[in-house]
Amino acid sequence: ELAPALGFSTDSLAMITMRKQHQNYVKTLQDTLPGDISLSMLNEGGVHIQSWQTVIGQQNKSNGVFATPGQLFEEVGALKVNTSNAGRVIRMEAHPENSNLTFLTGDSLLTIAQNLVGYTFGYNLNQYMLSESVPQDDSTFVIFEERNQRVMLDNSDMEESLDITWKRKEGVTDTPAELSLSLKPIIREIDNEDGFRTEFGYSIASFKAMDIFEPADLDSQPISQTEEDYTFTFGFFLAVFVLAILIFSVGIRNIFKGKVEWRRALLMFLAIAAGSYGWRAIFFMDSYNPFLSNAGMIGGTFNSLLIGLVLGLYAAMAYISWEALARSQKQGQVAIIDALWQRKFFISETGAALVNGFAIGGIVIGVISGIVFLLGEFLLQADSQFGFAEAGIGPRLLTMNMSMWTTTWLVCVAQIGFVYSILNHWIKKEWLVGILAILFSGFCITVLGRLIGTSGSGFEDLLV
Repeated sequence: ELAPALGFSTDSLAMITMRKQHQNYVKTLQDTLPGDISLSMLNEGGVHIQSWQTVIGQQNKSNGVFATPGQLFEEVGALKVNTSNAGRVIRMEAHPENSNLTFLTGDSLLTIAQNLVGYTFGYNLNQYMLSESVPQDDSTFVIFEERNQRVMLDNSDMEESLDITWKRKEGVTDTPAELSLSLKPIIREIDNEDGFRTEFGYSIASFKAMDIFEPADLDSQPISQTEEDYTFTFGFFLAVFVLAILIFSVGIRNIFKGKVEWRRALLMFLAIAAGSYGWRAIFFMDSYNPFLSNAGMIGGTFNSLLIGLVLGLYAAMAYISWEALARSQKQGQVAIIDALWQRKFFISETGAALVNGFAIGGIVIGVISGIVFLLGEFLLQADSQFGFAEAGIGPRLLTMNMSMWTTTWLVCVAQIGFVYSILNHWIKKEWLVGILAILFSGFCITVLGRLIGTSGSGFEDLLV
């Protein structure tokens, strides 16, 4: 809807929109403002702690595989826009090297700026006053405009930008504290059936609507990690590596021993592989694919397929390993799993297991919520390697269930079932097995196979 007002059409362009969570800004507010600052208070106050980020660029130009819209913007993007929960533009940035899509014309620069910010972006400029560094007289803008047009005709490399800033008036509280707009002069040559003509106008270099403590770059990363953070991260990934080695070792040994229910293992492989690949395929169709060239599409498809096959193989080996260990230890849940595989859903043991499972799930949710509350942190959606991706996917009901079934099965079979069983195989003291299983499973789940994160440190994530 904004594109026509900004002087371009999106018909031949590609777009990606994803939900962004501005965790660093929230932490800054909690550390700076007095009293207890809750997320609900910030949301009710219209603070920009989340936004919708849209990247607009050329179609079919990229050969890369991306993890964030920011990476995509750096390569082939033309315009990056952040929109608030209220639907207003709070950030706009044109790529400094790629072609600028925007083109604005008007009677004067001040008129252009006021129309853009006041009418197109929806800010009430009666609640603001121009910064003292900005000329107040509209004729000054006209002179500036004429001077820039002469400069552009002489040398296009000598373009000047005009920065306009509005400060919020005293007593106004329900709108951003500062609006900042940067425009650059531009010449557009048009040659059509009406003849050749040259138009003078301005393109948008950047726009920011910020509160007092709000960072100009909402995508800014946390303070660089310390050596302790790197050590902690290394320990996490080492734990997952050790887990994978154990799973494949035990699984391969039981394959050679012939202790494998191949139908179950194959179904596990197919379910996890299809779920992982299918989720990524649907996500890419709704996000990065319009930007990708044929080579990029092939590379992305191969990457998603490879990840799906690896996760499927990992899940199958984890199930083989767990089932072999559980049967040798005569664990009680084996009979229930056998009943489920045999489609005996309506028996008392299966029903009791399902009820107990839901009860334990409720207890776990309560424990997690209590720990997060006591730590003074908050939960973040982290449904994939892409951050919070579900919000930007079209068929969300399908993809959320696909994500949950793959993640839940992987976690339950590998990080919980196998970890407990292998420790129980080595250690005879039940209480020690329970403690070690909780710790090691926590390490593994913190790195691989979780749907949420926290705003706290790695140690606090591990505790949760």
